[in-house]
Amino acid sequence: MDESIRLIVLARKYNVGLKTIVDFLNESGAEITSYTLSTKIPAKYEDLLDKEFYRDARRKETANLVKKKLDKQIEVIKEANERSAQKGIESLPDRIKKAAEREKSARRERKLERRRANRKKNQSKSRNNDSDQKEKTSLPASSDYLLSWKDVDFMEGGIAFIFGGLRYEISVPQARRAYNEIKKSFAERLPPVHVHISGEKASLRRKIQFDNIVQLLSIRERLFHTTDDDIRSWNPDLGKFPPDLVKLFFPIPKTQYLDYLQSRQSLSQAYIPVTECQDTIDGFLFTIEKSDVYLVIWESVKIDATHRASYVFSAYEQELPVLRQLLSDYIASKTPNKRLSLRQKIVQEFIGFDYWFVDHDDFNTWKEKIESLPVFQKHKQKGVLKKNESDVSYSTYEQEHTYEPVHNKIQNRMKEWLDNSGDYREVILEDNNIDVKAITFSGEVHLFEVKTSSPKMCVREALGQILEYAHFKSSAHAQKLIIVGPQAPTTDVVEYMDLLRKLYHIPVWYRRYDTLHNLLENEV
Repeated sequence: MDESIRLIVLARKYNVGLKTIVDFLNESGAEITSYTLSTKIPAKYEDLLDKEFYRDARRKETANLVKKKLDKQIEVIKEANERSAQKGIESLPDRIKKAAEREKSARRERKLERRRANRKKNQSKSRNNDSDQKEKTSLPASSDYLLSWKDVDFMEGGIAFIFGGLRYEISVPQARRAYNEIKKSFAERLPPVHVHISGEKASLRRKIQFDNIVQLLSIRERLFHTTDDDIRSWNPDLGKFPPDLVKLFFPIPKTQYLDYLQSRQSLSQAYIPVTECQDTIDGFLFTIEKSDVYLVIWESVKIDATHRASYVFSAYEQELPVLRQLLSDYIASKTPNKRLSLRQKIVQEFIGFDYWFVDHDDFNTWKEKIESLPVFQKHKQKGVLKKNESDVSYSTYEQEHTYEPVHNKIQNRMKEWLDNSGDYREVILEDNNIDVKAITFSGEVHLFEVKTSSPKMCVREALGQILEYAHFKSSAHAQKLIIVGPQAPTTDVVEYMDLLRKLYHIPVWYRRYDTLHNLLENEV
């Protein structure tokens, strides 16, 4: 006995499509690769189909029962109409139709009656308040008004508003109907709409730059709501917008420091809002023009224990976009202790740029330092004469910290030792952030990178850094790279350095600086 059911029969039974049944059966273990209306389905799947499509089948059965009942009622009505027609009696549908028309006519009459009564009542009220009504509807011959943005209706190429019971329309080519969705944002940032009304005509007293307004709104939205964890900020090109409009969307708080920097802001550049927190602007980048170079100053909004300095970077005009982009990304990143890293000159992003920090100890002192800052140290003097060896204190959000700058002490002692060694004609500290750069009498360049960890960690931390100093954009053209640490190298470190030179041909050595005897030991 063939215990199977054709697919079309199942589809009719369950009131679903063929593909729906086939997909369900394949999910249940059946392997149906192709099918037609007459494809046979094993009967063993019927119970599964009953459970899955029971409601669809019941729905179809119910619909069929209702249809049969309606068909029966229609037949009964038709037979009754035929009998009535034979006897000359008006049919039931005709009687129902005429009754509905009479009811409709009665409702229309009652509605007209109410309108007549309301008209009489309004005419009487109008006569009693004629003088008040004239005052309400009369308009001044020519007047200016300030409209709230919520009362403005945007259209394609224009705006409209209701005033004194009249609707006014003004042509504004940049207006779009979609601006109705964001006019609440307009109200938060922009002054009221200034219009001039004369009789039944209206015009704008002040041009509305909708294209610029919408772009600035978009910049604010992106600045606060971007979801990229690596770079949350960017360098918005605010220079192309009118300064007065920029100030409405990115207002600068009133402090002595911010007021001064705003007054010195270059007219050819735009200040840039920056954010360390995702929901507020907490700093600005100002650009001050000095001779043939520019100073880009990162100034925080809050002047407290964690924002107690201005960070000043110098660059040529062609370098400004790159510098401001780097600063915007660095400020918005999740890097901990950003300001401390800048103070210690260990931020890789700003290698090649001169920068300083000016504390907010006293406004007048701060102002004098900003005004007298040297521009491009490296062009006036190579490196620095001596690094600071005093204990350095710094604050984080949790507590106050103090550290002893061992690194700086080794740098200073090593420079003195190299100067006195007779092997070099010039020894420079911090030339382009290189700890020590020494030039032999034959013109060879030797780079020294100081670390204060174990020998293995010194090599790990310094190797990539010193290679970059020597070869990135071929800036230093060094012939010898030397990693300096305070401990003697282990056998493993000696073998590793030898392997780097032989296998990879990297001219790198390790030398210990003996701080007790002020001695730079031989290279290995």
